[in-house]
Amino acid sequence: MLNVAVVGATGLVGEKLVTILAEKLPNAKLLLFANESSGKKVQAMGKTYVVEHVEKLLCTKLDVAMFMANEQVAKTYVPPLANRGVLCVDNSSQFRMHFNVPLVVPVINGNTIGKNAIVSNPNCTTIAICTVLDCIKHLGIEKVGVVTLQSASGMGKDGLKMLESKKHTDKNHHPLCDNVLPCVGDAVGLATSEERKILDETNKILAIPPWKITAFCTRVPVTVGHSAVLNVELQQDVSVEQFRQCFCNKKGVLLLDDVQNGVFPTPQIIRNTALVAIGRIVKHHNGSFSLFVVEDNLLRGASQNAWEILQIVLKNNGLWGEQDA
Repeated sequence: MLNVAVVGATGLVGEKLVTILAEKLPNAKLLLFANESSGKKVQAMGKTYVVEHVEKLLCTKLDVAMFMANEQVAKTYVPPLANRGVLCVDNSSQFRMHFNVPLVVPVINGNTIGKNAIVSNPNCTTIAICTVLDCIKHLGIEKVGVVTLQSASGMGKDGLKMLESKKHTDKNHHPLCDNVLPCVGDAVGLATSEERKILDETNKILAIPPWKITAFCTRVPVTVGHSAVLNVELQQDVSVEQFRQCFCNKKGVLLLDDVQNGVFPTPQIIRNTALVAIGRIVKHHNGSFSLFVVEDNLLRGASQNAWEILQIVLKNNGLWGEQDA
Protein backbone atom coordinates (compact mmCIF):
# COMPACT_ATOMS: atom_id res chain seq x y z
CA MET A 1 0.00 0.00 0.00
CA LEU A 2 1.20 3.48 -0.87
CA ASN A 3 1.73 5.67 2.21
CA VAL A 4 1.20 9.37 1.41
CA ALA A 5 1.58 12.21 3.90
CA VAL A 6 0.06 15.66 3.53
CA VAL A 7 1.90 18.18 5.71
CA GLY A 8 -0.07 21.35 6.38
CA ALA A 9 -3.26 19.41 5.77
CA THR A 10 -5.57 21.92 7.47
CA GLY A 11 -4.48 25.00 5.51
CA LEU A 12 -6.43 26.22 2.49
CA VAL A 13 -4.13 24.49 -0.02
CA GLY A 14 -3.68 21.42 2.17
CA GLU A 15 -7.44 20.93 2.40
CA LYS A 16 -7.73 21.06 -1.39
CA LEU A 17 -4.94 18.54 -1.81
CA VAL A 18 -6.43 16.13 0.74
CA THR A 19 -9.67 16.11 -1.26
CA ILE A 20 -7.80 15.48 -4.52
CA LEU A 21 -5.72 12.63 -3.09
CA ALA A 22 -8.67 11.00 -1.34
CA GLU A 23 -10.46 10.91 -4.70
CA LYS A 24 -7.54 10.07 -7.00
CA LEU A 25 -5.71 7.59 -4.74
CA PRO A 26 -8.60 5.82 -2.96
CA ASN A 27 -6.52 2.78 -2.04
CA ALA A 28 -3.51 4.67 -0.69
CA LYS A 29 -2.99 5.22 3.02
CA LEU A 30 -3.41 8.96 3.49
CA LEU A 31 -1.77 10.45 6.58
CA LEU A 32 -2.39 14.06 7.60
CA PHE A 33 0.00 16.26 9.58
CA ALA A 34 -0.11 19.82 10.87
CA ASN A 35 1.48 21.93 13.54
CA GLU A 36 -1.24 23.76 15.45
CA SER A 37 -4.26 21.63 14.54
CA SER A 38 -3.13 18.14 15.50
CA GLY A 39 -6.02 16.02 16.71
CA LYS A 40 -8.45 17.68 14.34
CA LYS A 41 -10.68 15.38 12.29
CA VAL A 42 -10.84 15.93 8.54
CA GLN A 43 -13.38 14.36 6.22
CA ALA A 44 -12.77 13.70 2.53
CA MET A 45 -14.60 11.40 0.09
CA GLY A 46 -16.55 9.77 2.91
CA LYS A 47 -13.48 8.98 5.01
CA THR A 48 -12.41 10.55 8.30
CA TYR A 49 -8.76 11.33 8.97
CA VAL A 50 -7.20 12.42 12.26
CA VAL A 51 -4.45 15.02 11.92
CA GLU A 52 -1.15 14.10 13.60
CA HIS A 53 1.42 16.59 14.90
CA VAL A 54 4.11 17.37 12.35
CA GLU A 55 6.83 16.09 14.71
CA LYS A 56 5.55 12.53 14.13
CA LEU A 57 6.61 12.73 10.46
CA LEU A 58 10.10 11.43 11.15
CA CYS A 59 8.90 8.25 12.84
CA THR A 60 6.15 7.38 10.35
CA LYS A 61 6.51 4.91 7.48
CA LEU A 62 6.08 6.92 4.28
CA ASP A 63 6.58 6.60 0.55
CA VAL A 64 5.66 10.19 -0.33
CA ALA A 65 5.32 13.44 1.61
CA MET A 66 3.39 16.38 0.15
CA PHE A 67 4.43 19.59 1.92
CA MET A 68 1.77 22.31 1.85
CA ALA A 69 3.35 24.17 4.76
CA ASN A 70 5.75 27.09 5.20
CA GLU A 71 9.48 27.31 4.49
CA GLN A 72 10.53 26.54 8.06
CA VAL A 73 8.57 23.29 8.15
CA ALA A 74 10.00 22.28 4.76
CA LYS A 75 13.53 23.15 5.85
CA THR A 76 13.17 21.08 9.01
CA TYR A 77 11.52 17.94 7.66
CA VAL A 78 12.12 17.59 3.91
CA PRO A 79 15.90 16.85 4.00
CA PRO A 80 15.76 14.06 6.62
CA LEU A 81 12.79 12.44 4.91
CA ALA A 82 14.43 12.66 1.48
CA ASN A 83 17.63 11.18 2.92
CA ARG A 84 15.75 8.09 4.03
CA GLY A 85 14.12 7.64 0.62
CA VAL A 86 10.80 9.43 1.06
CA LEU A 87 9.80 11.30 -2.11
CA CYS A 88 8.97 14.91 -1.23
CA VAL A 89 6.90 17.44 -3.17
CA ASP A 90 7.22 20.88 -1.58
CA ASN A 91 4.88 23.81 -2.14
CA SER A 92 6.99 26.34 -0.21
CA SER A 93 9.79 28.45 -1.69
CA GLN A 94 12.46 26.70 0.40
CA PHE A 95 14.00 24.56 -2.36
CA ARG A 96 12.69 26.16 -5.55
CA MET A 97 15.93 27.79 -6.61
CA HIS A 98 18.21 24.93 -5.54
CA PHE A 99 20.21 23.83 -8.56
CA ASN A 100 19.48 20.11 -8.15
CA VAL A 101 15.76 20.46 -7.28
CA PRO A 102 13.34 20.50 -10.24
CA LEU A 103 10.84 23.37 -10.25
CA VAL A 104 7.94 22.02 -12.21
CA VAL A 105 4.80 22.98 -14.08
CA PRO A 106 4.11 19.48 -15.47
CA VAL A 107 2.55 20.62 -18.75
CA ILE A 108 5.73 22.62 -19.44
CA ASN A 109 8.71 20.79 -17.93
CA GLY A 110 7.46 17.62 -16.30
CA ASN A 111 10.36 15.77 -17.97
CA THR A 112 12.83 17.46 -15.60
CA ILE A 113 11.60 15.51 -12.57
CA GLY A 114 13.48 12.27 -13.17
CA LYS A 115 13.93 10.34 -9.92
CA ASN A 116 14.72 13.34 -7.75
CA ALA A 117 13.93 12.91 -4.07
CA ILE A 118 12.70 16.52 -3.82
CA VAL A 119 10.53 18.36 -6.36
CA SER A 120 9.33 21.93 -5.89
CA ASN A 121 5.92 23.35 -6.74
CA PRO A 122 6.29 26.91 -8.12
CA ASN A 123 4.76 30.07 -6.74
CA CYS A 124 1.05 30.26 -7.59
CA THR A 125 1.36 33.34 -9.79
CA THR A 126 4.42 31.91 -11.52
CA ILE A 127 2.41 28.85 -12.60
CA ALA A 128 -0.17 30.96 -14.44
CA ILE A 129 2.40 33.31 -15.96
CA CYS A 130 4.61 30.47 -17.19
CA THR A 131 1.61 28.64 -18.64
CA VAL A 132 0.79 31.71 -20.73
CA LEU A 133 4.36 32.47 -21.80
CA ASP A 134 5.02 28.87 -22.77
CA CYS A 135 2.19 29.11 -25.31
CA ILE A 136 3.82 32.09 -27.07
CA LYS A 137 7.51 31.40 -26.44
CA HIS A 138 7.97 30.20 -30.02
CA LEU A 139 7.17 33.73 -31.24
CA GLY A 140 10.25 35.08 -29.49
CA ILE A 141 9.65 36.98 -26.25
CA GLU A 142 11.42 40.32 -26.11
CA LYS A 143 9.94 41.77 -22.94
CA VAL A 144 7.18 40.96 -20.43
CA GLY A 145 5.51 43.27 -17.93
CA VAL A 146 3.34 41.68 -15.23
CA VAL A 147 0.94 43.33 -12.79
CA THR A 148 -0.78 40.84 -10.48
CA LEU A 149 -4.08 41.17 -8.63
CA GLN A 150 -3.76 38.47 -5.99
CA SER A 151 -6.62 37.25 -3.83
CA ALA A 152 -6.84 37.18 -0.04
CA SER A 153 -6.56 33.38 0.07
CA GLY A 154 -2.94 33.75 -1.01
CA MET A 155 -2.34 34.70 2.63
CA GLY A 156 -4.17 31.62 3.90
CA LYS A 157 -7.08 31.68 6.33
CA ASP A 158 -5.77 34.87 7.92
CA GLY A 159 -6.12 36.55 4.53
CA LEU A 160 -9.74 35.53 4.23
CA LYS A 161 -10.35 36.87 7.72
CA MET A 162 -9.02 40.25 6.56
CA LEU A 163 -11.96 40.54 4.19
CA GLU A 164 -14.44 40.54 7.06
CA SER A 165 -13.79 44.09 8.23
CA LYS A 166 -11.22 46.87 8.32
CA LYS A 167 -10.35 45.81 11.86
CA HIS A 168 -8.35 42.88 10.44
CA THR A 169 -5.07 44.08 8.97
CA ASP A 170 -1.79 42.75 7.62
CA LYS A 171 1.52 42.93 9.50
CA ASN A 172 1.90 46.56 8.38
CA HIS A 173 -1.55 47.42 9.79
CA HIS A 174 -3.16 47.86 6.36
CA PRO A 175 -6.71 46.49 5.91
CA LEU A 176 -7.60 44.51 2.80
CA CYS A 177 -11.33 45.00 3.20
CA ASP A 178 -12.41 47.68 0.68
CA ASN A 179 -8.77 48.25 -0.21
CA VAL A 180 -5.90 47.31 -2.55
CA LEU A 181 -2.43 46.61 -1.20
CA PRO A 182 0.40 47.42 -3.64
CA CYS A 183 2.89 45.22 -1.80
CA VAL A 184 2.80 41.40 -1.68
CA GLY A 185 5.50 39.62 0.28
CA ASP A 186 8.49 41.05 2.10
CA ALA A 187 10.36 44.08 0.82
CA VAL A 188 13.61 43.15 -0.96
CA GLY A 189 15.18 46.47 -1.88
CA LEU A 190 12.71 48.26 -4.15
CA ALA A 191 11.02 44.97 -5.10
CA THR A 192 9.18 42.39 -2.99
CA SER A 193 9.83 38.71 -2.39
CA GLU A 194 6.74 37.86 -4.45
CA GLU A 195 8.03 39.84 -7.40
CA ARG A 196 11.47 38.20 -7.15
CA LYS A 197 9.80 34.77 -7.19
CA ILE A 198 8.12 35.56 -10.51
CA LEU A 199 11.38 36.70 -12.10
CA ASP A 200 13.61 33.94 -10.76
CA GLU A 201 11.18 31.06 -11.11
CA THR A 202 10.15 32.00 -14.65
CA ASN A 203 13.82 32.03 -15.56
CA LYS A 204 14.31 28.53 -14.13
CA ILE A 205 11.18 27.04 -15.73
CA LEU A 206 11.23 28.72 -19.15
CA ALA A 207 14.83 30.01 -19.40
CA ILE A 208 13.55 33.55 -19.90
CA PRO A 209 16.19 35.90 -18.39
CA PRO A 210 14.93 37.95 -15.41
CA TRP A 211 15.92 41.21 -17.10
CA LYS A 212 13.28 40.54 -19.76
CA ILE A 213 10.52 40.53 -17.14
CA THR A 214 9.16 43.19 -14.80
CA ALA A 215 6.68 42.33 -12.06
CA PHE A 216 4.52 44.44 -9.77
CA CYS A 217 2.33 42.49 -7.32
CA THR A 218 -0.82 43.72 -5.60
CA ARG A 219 -3.34 42.19 -3.19
CA VAL A 220 -7.04 42.74 -3.93
CA PRO A 221 -10.20 42.04 -1.86
CA VAL A 222 -11.18 38.83 -3.67
CA THR A 223 -11.57 35.53 -1.80
CA VAL A 224 -10.07 33.05 -4.30
CA GLY A 225 -8.55 33.60 -7.74
CA HIS A 226 -5.30 35.32 -8.67
CA SER A 227 -5.41 37.57 -11.74
CA ALA A 228 -2.66 39.23 -13.72
CA VAL A 229 -2.35 41.70 -16.57
CA LEU A 230 0.50 40.79 -18.91
CA ASN A 231 2.03 43.08 -21.50
CA VAL A 232 4.17 41.15 -23.96
CA GLU A 233 6.57 42.46 -26.59
CA LEU A 234 7.49 39.88 -29.24
CA GLN A 235 10.46 39.57 -31.59
CA GLN A 236 8.12 39.27 -34.57
CA ASP A 237 4.95 41.02 -35.67
CA VAL A 238 1.83 38.87 -35.48
CA SER A 239 -1.87 39.63 -35.81
CA VAL A 240 -4.33 39.45 -32.95
CA GLU A 241 -5.79 36.27 -34.45
CA GLN A 242 -2.35 34.64 -34.75
CA PHE A 243 -1.63 35.57 -31.14
CA ARG A 244 -5.02 34.26 -29.99
CA GLN A 245 -4.50 30.94 -31.79
CA CYS A 246 -1.44 30.27 -29.62
CA PHE A 247 -3.82 29.54 -26.73
CA CYS A 248 -6.28 27.31 -28.58
CA ASN A 249 -6.28 23.58 -27.83
CA LYS A 250 -3.55 23.96 -25.20
CA LYS A 251 -3.74 21.60 -22.24
CA GLY A 252 -4.80 23.39 -19.06
CA VAL A 253 -5.62 26.64 -20.87
CA LEU A 254 -9.06 28.18 -21.43
CA LEU A 255 -9.40 31.02 -23.93
CA LEU A 256 -12.26 33.41 -23.11
CA ASP A 257 -11.81 36.30 -25.48
CA ASP A 258 -14.99 37.78 -26.91
CA VAL A 259 -15.33 41.13 -25.20
CA GLN A 260 -18.07 42.30 -27.56
CA ASN A 261 -20.31 39.61 -26.09
CA GLY A 262 -19.08 39.99 -22.53
CA VAL A 263 -16.85 36.89 -22.62
CA PHE A 264 -13.65 37.29 -20.61
CA PRO A 265 -12.13 35.54 -17.58
CA THR A 266 -12.83 36.57 -13.99
CA PRO A 267 -11.91 34.99 -10.65
CA GLN A 268 -15.52 33.90 -10.07
CA ILE A 269 -15.77 32.17 -13.44
CA ILE A 270 -12.51 30.24 -13.10
CA ARG A 271 -12.87 29.37 -9.40
CA ASN A 272 -12.83 25.64 -8.58
CA THR A 273 -11.32 24.72 -11.96
CA ALA A 274 -7.81 23.52 -12.80
CA LEU A 275 -7.49 25.86 -15.78
CA VAL A 276 -5.55 29.01 -16.55
CA ALA A 277 -8.01 31.36 -18.26
CA ILE A 278 -6.89 33.96 -20.79
CA GLY A 279 -8.84 36.80 -22.36
CA ARG A 280 -9.20 40.51 -23.14
CA ILE A 281 -6.36 40.25 -25.67
CA VAL A 282 -5.42 43.68 -27.00
CA LYS A 283 -2.77 44.62 -29.58
CA HIS A 284 -1.26 48.06 -29.02
CA HIS A 285 0.04 50.57 -31.56
CA ASN A 286 3.65 49.53 -30.84
CA GLY A 287 2.89 45.89 -31.66
CA SER A 288 2.86 44.66 -28.06
CA PHE A 289 -0.03 42.65 -26.61
CA SER A 290 -1.88 42.95 -23.32
CA LEU A 291 -3.99 40.13 -21.91
CA PHE A 292 -5.83 39.24 -18.73
CA VAL A 293 -4.97 35.97 -16.99
CA VAL A 294 -6.84 34.26 -14.12
CA GLU A 295 -6.36 31.05 -12.13
CA ASP A 296 -7.73 29.50 -8.97
CA ASN A 297 -4.64 30.00 -6.80
CA LEU A 298 -5.57 27.21 -4.37
CA LEU A 299 -6.21 24.66 -7.11
CA ARG A 300 -4.39 25.38 -10.38
CA GLY A 301 -1.83 27.51 -8.59
CA ALA A 302 -1.00 24.97 -5.88
CA SER A 303 -2.82 21.69 -5.07
CA GLN A 304 -3.64 20.61 -8.63
CA ASN A 305 -0.11 21.33 -9.81
CA ALA A 306 1.23 19.36 -6.85
CA TRP A 307 -1.04 16.42 -7.72
CA GLU A 308 0.19 16.46 -11.33
CA ILE A 309 3.78 16.49 -10.07
CA LEU A 310 3.00 13.56 -7.76
CA GLN A 311 1.69 11.46 -10.64
CA ILE A 312 4.99 11.86 -12.50
CA VAL A 313 7.02 11.21 -9.34
CA LEU A 314 5.16 7.96 -8.66
CA LYS A 315 5.52 6.75 -12.26
CA ASN A 316 9.22 7.64 -12.43
CA ASN A 317 9.90 5.72 -9.23
CA GLY A 318 7.82 2.68 -10.08
CA LEU A 319 5.22 3.41 -7.42
CA TRP A 320 2.20 4.24 -9.57
CA GLY A 321 0.84 0.68 -9.30
CA GLU A 322 1.24 0.77 -5.54
CA GLN A 323 -1.93 2.84 -5.24
CA ASP A 324 -3.92 -0.26 -6.14
CA ALA A 325 -2.15 -2.56 -3.67
